[in-house]
Amino acid sequence: MLGAHGRWARGFLVRRCDVFTRPVLYPTLYPLLVLGGAIDVLLTAVVLTLGGQELNAIANNVLQAAGLPGLVALKFAMISCVILLCEIVGRRKLQLGSSVATFGVGVHAIVVAFTLGQLATFAMMAQTMQ
Repeated sequence: MLGAHGRWARGFLVRRCDVFTRPVLYPTLYPLLVLGGAIDVLLTAVVLTLGGQELNAIANNVLQAAGLPGLVALKFAMISCVILLCEIVGRRKLQLGSSVATFGVGVHAIVVAFTLGQLATFAMMAQTMQ
Protein backbone atom coordinates (compact mmCIF):
# COMPACT_ATOMS: atom_id res chain seq x y z
CA MET A 1 0.00 0.00 0.00
CA LEU A 2 1.34 3.42 -0.93
CA GLY A 3 -1.05 5.62 1.05
CA ALA A 4 -3.83 7.74 -0.39
CA HIS A 5 -2.39 7.98 -3.91
CA GLY A 6 -2.33 4.35 -4.95
CA ARG A 7 -1.10 0.79 -4.46
CA TRP A 8 0.98 -1.69 -6.38
CA ALA A 9 -0.90 -4.35 -8.33
CA ARG A 10 0.96 -6.76 -10.64
CA GLY A 11 3.91 -4.40 -10.83
CA PHE A 12 1.89 -1.30 -11.72
CA LEU A 13 0.95 1.66 -9.58
CA VAL A 14 -2.85 1.72 -9.43
CA ARG A 15 -4.31 5.05 -8.42
CA ARG A 16 -7.24 5.08 -6.07
CA CYS A 17 -10.35 6.33 -7.79
CA ASP A 18 -13.04 7.26 -5.32
CA VAL A 19 -15.11 9.25 -7.83
CA PHE A 20 -17.94 6.73 -7.55
CA THR A 21 -17.85 6.36 -3.78
CA ARG A 22 -17.60 9.90 -2.44
CA PRO A 23 -20.79 11.89 -1.86
CA VAL A 24 -21.89 14.55 -4.32
CA LEU A 25 -21.28 18.18 -3.43
CA TYR A 26 -24.76 19.61 -3.96
CA PRO A 27 -27.31 16.90 -3.14
CA THR A 28 -30.16 19.37 -2.71
CA LEU A 29 -29.65 21.10 -6.07
CA TYR A 30 -29.22 18.07 -8.33
CA PRO A 31 -32.76 16.69 -7.82
CA LEU A 32 -34.10 20.13 -8.68
CA LEU A 33 -32.12 20.04 -11.94
CA VAL A 34 -33.56 16.64 -12.81
CA LEU A 35 -37.09 17.69 -11.81
CA GLY A 36 -36.85 20.87 -13.88
CA GLY A 37 -35.66 18.88 -16.88
CA ALA A 38 -38.45 16.34 -16.50
CA ILE A 39 -41.11 19.05 -16.25
CA ASP A 40 -39.59 20.83 -19.25
CA VAL A 41 -39.76 17.69 -21.40
CA LEU A 42 -43.30 16.92 -20.21
CA LEU A 43 -44.55 20.42 -20.98
CA THR A 44 -42.76 20.37 -24.33
CA ALA A 45 -44.61 17.15 -25.20
CA VAL A 46 -47.91 18.83 -24.28
CA VAL A 47 -47.10 21.89 -26.42
CA LEU A 48 -46.14 19.67 -29.37
CA THR A 49 -49.35 17.66 -28.98
CA LEU A 50 -51.34 20.90 -29.16
CA GLY A 51 -49.59 21.88 -32.39
CA GLY A 52 -46.80 24.04 -30.98
CA GLN A 53 -43.13 24.01 -31.91
CA GLU A 54 -39.85 23.45 -30.10
CA LEU A 55 -38.14 26.85 -29.98
CA ASN A 56 -34.64 25.56 -29.19
CA ALA A 57 -32.95 24.93 -32.56
CA ILE A 58 -30.73 22.09 -31.33
CA ALA A 59 -33.59 20.37 -29.50
CA ASN A 60 -35.81 20.85 -32.56
CA ASN A 61 -33.24 19.11 -34.79
CA VAL A 62 -33.02 16.21 -32.33
CA LEU A 63 -36.81 16.09 -32.15
CA GLN A 64 -37.10 15.90 -35.94
CA ALA A 65 -34.43 13.20 -36.15
CA ALA A 66 -35.23 11.02 -33.14
CA GLY A 67 -38.64 12.09 -31.86
CA LEU A 68 -39.60 12.56 -28.24
CA PRO A 69 -37.28 9.78 -26.96
CA GLY A 70 -34.36 11.61 -28.56
CA LEU A 71 -35.45 14.85 -26.89
CA VAL A 72 -35.59 13.08 -23.52
CA ALA A 73 -32.12 11.64 -24.09
CA LEU A 74 -30.76 15.06 -25.05
CA LYS A 75 -32.27 16.73 -21.98
CA PHE A 76 -30.87 14.21 -19.54
CA ALA A 77 -27.49 14.13 -21.27
CA MET A 78 -27.34 17.90 -20.82
CA ILE A 79 -28.37 17.62 -17.17
CA SER A 80 -25.71 14.93 -16.63
CA CYS A 81 -23.09 17.24 -18.15
CA VAL A 82 -24.17 20.10 -15.87
CA ILE A 83 -23.96 17.85 -12.81
CA LEU A 84 -20.53 16.60 -13.88
CA LEU A 85 -19.39 20.19 -14.46
CA CYS A 86 -20.64 21.20 -11.01
CA GLU A 87 -18.74 18.34 -9.41
CA ILE A 88 -15.51 19.13 -11.26
CA VAL A 89 -15.70 22.87 -10.63
CA GLY A 90 -16.97 22.42 -7.08
CA ARG A 91 -14.00 20.23 -6.08
CA ARG A 92 -11.77 23.21 -6.85
CA LYS A 93 -14.06 26.11 -5.92
CA LEU A 94 -17.03 25.08 -3.79
CA GLN A 95 -19.01 28.31 -4.18
CA LEU A 96 -18.57 28.46 -7.97
CA GLY A 97 -19.88 24.92 -8.39
CA SER A 98 -22.89 25.81 -6.28
CA SER A 99 -23.48 28.90 -8.42
CA VAL A 100 -23.40 26.82 -11.60
CA ALA A 101 -25.95 24.36 -10.17
CA THR A 102 -28.17 27.19 -8.91
CA PHE A 103 -27.98 28.86 -12.33
CA GLY A 104 -29.09 25.61 -13.97
CA VAL A 105 -32.07 25.33 -11.62
CA GLY A 106 -32.96 28.96 -12.37
CA VAL A 107 -32.80 28.41 -16.12
CA HIS A 108 -35.14 25.44 -15.82
CA ALA A 109 -37.52 27.50 -13.69
CA ILE A 110 -37.62 30.24 -16.33
CA VAL A 111 -38.17 27.77 -19.17
CA VAL A 112 -40.96 25.99 -17.27
CA ALA A 113 -42.63 29.33 -16.39
CA PHE A 114 -42.41 30.44 -20.03
CA THR A 115 -43.95 27.17 -21.26
CA LEU A 116 -46.74 27.35 -18.68
CA GLY A 117 -47.42 30.89 -19.89
CA GLN A 118 -47.65 29.64 -23.46
CA LEU A 119 -50.08 26.92 -22.44
CA ALA A 120 -52.21 29.39 -20.46
CA THR A 121 -52.33 31.74 -23.46
CA PHE A 122 -53.29 28.86 -25.74
CA ALA A 123 -56.05 27.78 -23.33
CA MET A 124 -57.46 31.33 -23.15
CA MET A 125 -57.40 31.66 -26.94
CA ALA A 126 -59.11 28.28 -27.35
CA GLN A 127 -61.76 29.29 -24.82
CA THR A 128 -62.55 32.58 -26.56
CA MET A 129 -62.95 30.79 -29.90
CA GLN A 130 -65.78 28.64 -28.55
